[in-house]
Amino acid sequence: ARVDVLIDEVDAETAVGRTFREAPEIDGIVTITSGEVDAMVPGTFVEAIVDGVEGPDLTATLLLDRADAAGAGASQAHSGAIPTAGG
Repeated sequence: ARVDVLIDEVDAETAVGRTFREAPEIDGIVTITSGEVDAMVPGTFVEAIVDGVEGPDLTATLLLDRADAAGAGASQAHSGAIPTAGG
């Protein structure tokens, strides 16, 4: 499944974050171990493909980050904007 992940922590080999389904320090986490992990920044969103489950936690592969998606003509849904009525 494709998910948007909010990055919380980054080290040399992994990035840890969560989707909209997980609350910080309460629910599971999403660990990304492939792709340009060292280029990820905490507080930003990336798009990933879930490739494993370990209890409540997910493992995923980086698909591309939002800046790349916007440059590639991503839909408004990936812009981070919150839709409002009438616009």
